[in-house]
Amino acid sequence: MLRRRPQRLWRGCDQPVDPQELELDGDPPEGDDDCPALTPGAREALIEPMGMEEALHHHAAFEETERRLWGLSVTNRQVLYLTSIARLSHAEVMRCLGLPSETSLHDRAHRARIALRGPIPEKDSKP
Repeated sequence: MLRRRPQRLWRGCDQPVDPQELELDGDPPEGDDDCPALTPGAREALIEPMGMEEALHHHAAFEETERRLWGLSVTNRQVLYLTSIARLSHAEVMRCLGLPSETSLHDRAHRARIALRGPIPEKDSKP
């Protein structure tokens, strides 16, 4: 079912839509962000189901990244979120978190990014 924005709150406005009719590149992106069109590889990834081994690898990598993220201090997680996801300016982040200087903000963001980096679980290579 496809629902347009205001209609999703109304009952009885469901419209069945054949997935083949949806164009991945045709709709303009929502919001103010400039969103590039999907590459053919990304489009294939959305259409083609991944194999069991690949799915397990992606799941393991996701769990490892999530474990590292929750291992960060609360302030470092907030710095990453506010700067990378919410895209607040450095001054706004410093004000929100009560950080004394821009240097402390950069230090926290740098330490958090380093903690998130690291080896991702490798696929088991079978002969």
